[in-house]
Amino acid sequence: MTRQLIRFVIIGVAASLVHLAVVWYLVDQWAIKELVANVIAYIIAVQVSFWGHHSWSFSGHGGGKRKSMAKFISVSLSGLALNQLSFYLLLKFTPLDYRVALVLVLGFVAVFTFVFSKLWAFKHKKI
Repeated sequence: MTRQLIRFVIIGVAASLVHLAVVWYLVDQWAIKELVANVIAYIIAVQVSFWGHHSWSFSGHGGGKRKSMAKFISVSLSGLALNQLSFYLLLKFTPLDYRVALVLVLGFVAVFTFVFSKLWAFKHKKI
């Protein structure tokens, strides 16, 4: 579990950095609204997450790529909803800069996605 958690964190940090970079670029360079940029970035970052987790963090889980991807998409859509709602609430009701709010949200959602990825999307098959 410890090795798996470390791998999850490494892939998660990589995906989060992609997410942050895309949001910052879209907001600062293209003047796209934060919440719209967040959805675009989430869609891009989830690709990094799936391939990293499928092939490294949760490798050997015994599930096929197609089945794992379907479950991962379900976890990701739930994560997107949680991400977007949390981001909206922080932007609306706190004085936080959108960058700080996004870092907090990404950390919070990472816990959610780890638990559901481990227990469901990439659950080891018992033989």
